[in-house]
Amino acid sequence: MIGATKTGEYWRTIEMLSKITGTNQQSIMEMLYFLYDSQYDNKDLKSMADLILRNQKECKKTSLNLNGVDFEGLETALKEFDENGIRAECGKWSVVRSAYDKQFEIHYEGYTVLDCVADMLSGGYRPNNQWNEQAEQKLKEIVANAYGLELHKTISSIDELKEAIENFGWNVYESGFGRKVYVEWELSKYSPAGEDFSFPVEHQNNPAMAVKAIRDYAYNFDTEEHIKLWVEAQDNISGVPSIRELVDDADAIQEMLDELSDFCSELEIEHENEYEYEKE
Repeated sequence: MIGATKTGEYWRTIEMLSKITGTNQQSIMEMLYFLYDSQYDNKDLKSMADLILRNQKECKKTSLNLNGVDFEGLETALKEFDENGIRAECGKWSVVRSAYDKQFEIHYEGYTVLDCVADMLSGGYRPNNQWNEQAEQKLKEIVANAYGLELHKTISSIDELKEAIENFGWNVYESGFGRKVYVEWELSKYSPAGEDFSFPVEHQNNPAMAVKAIRDYAYNFDTEEHIKLWVEAQDNISGVPSIRELVDDADAIQEMLDELSDFCSELEIEHENEYEYEKE
């Protein structure tokens, strides 16, 4: 029989794998070398296939639809992510490990709808009209129950707010200007271009006042003025980046400030109504 050799069987298997996966021979070769280097035996490969099959069945077990948002598969994805800590997918949901200060992100139909930062959950992008506050709250409840996280962290003192901001990745320094009681902070964080960026926050030992100061600074930050200051300093300070880099870095600083502002807005502040501020 033509092709009835071990080499012929190999080529037929390669062709079958290529059709099943929709990839070329180069990708199949890399996959096979990876499996060989991993020293998996046939039992291991069968276990991996069974794992995928069980995951697919789990996705179909329960379905929760809230105002057009399909929650089917979310709990399975959360469980799988808890086991591998890198990435998990099920149904329309995926959970991925994040870089920098975030621990993980929840994606729905490819959109980031929830972030976890410093063990606290905050809402992200709303991909459609059905994605309302009720759906977001339900998502937070499911994730919080799965991982033992807090839906809301109540801030009752200026020290608790300081700790929350530090956990979010900012440095917080006391600044009393010679007074016996510290009533102001200096918040600092390195920008992508390496600037030790900082700004003052007056709090008067009132966490709501501090949150307002942070939100106001983020809202009023002038990227053009920031760029201008560094351009003018180029003649006197060595190592100042190019104008293009300064523009990109100023935009990055604005994003850092917006993220901090959004994070603080998600916190529950005790007696917040004693110090009102407008939420955009």
